[in-house]
Amino acid sequence: MPAISIKSSPFYSNLLNSNLNGLPDLSQSQLLDLTIDVIRNWDNGKSLSAAEFIATLNYIKVKCSRLTLDYKYAKKIPVVYFSNIIPTAIITLEILLALSGIRTQRFMFPNHELPPNLVSESLLPIMVVTVNQYHQLPVLNVLRNNPTNKYTMLIGGNVFNLIPELKTPFKQCLYPKHILDIPNAINDLVLNLSEGE
Repeated sequence: MPAISIKSSPFYSNLLNSNLNGLPDLSQSQLLDLTIDVIRNWDNGKSLSAAEFIATLNYIKVKCSRLTLDYKYAKKIPVVYFSNIIPTAIITLEILLALSGIRTQRFMFPNHELPPNLVSESLLPIMVVTVNQYHQLPVLNVLRNNPTNKYTMLIGGNVFNLIPELKTPFKQCLYPKHILDIPNAINDLVLNLSEGE
C-alpha cells in the first residue's frame, strides 16, 4: 500500500484508528507545518472533523515528546487562561508556540487572585491571554491593572471576535488577528526588548 501524504484528508482520518507510536516520526519543522495545516483546515471547515483535529493534535504531542525541541529563548512566555478547564485552543496554542521555538508556561487564573509565580525572572515580559467568555472580562481587567504586571499582553478570544468594541478598555494590549500570527508577534516583541536593552 502506498504511503499516505502527510496533511492529506486520508492522513487525518487514519489517525483516528492508528497506534500513534507506530506512525512515522517527524522533524520539528515538519510537525510545525502539520500544526499550521491542521489549524488552517479546521478554520476553513475543510472536511476535518473535531475527532480528526483532536487525533492530529495527539499525534503531534506524541511526536514532540520524542524530539529535543530547538528553542529560540531561554525564558518562557506565560499563557494565561481564566478557567480550571483547559480548552483545545490553549493546547493548540502551546503546541504551535513550542514548535515555533517558544517556551511557554501555563497559568490558570480562575478567580481574581494573581498567581504568585506569575512574576518571575524566568519569564519573558510578554503574556498571551485567552478570553472566551464575557464573565472573564473583569478578571482580565484585574490582571491588566495589577501593579506587578509588567507584561506586554497579547489577547485573543471569541468575545473580541464577536464584539470588537470590547477591546476598547484594553487599548494598550495587542490583538493578533489569528492564532497563527502569535509566534511572529512574540518574536517581534522579543526583538524590540533586546534592542531596548
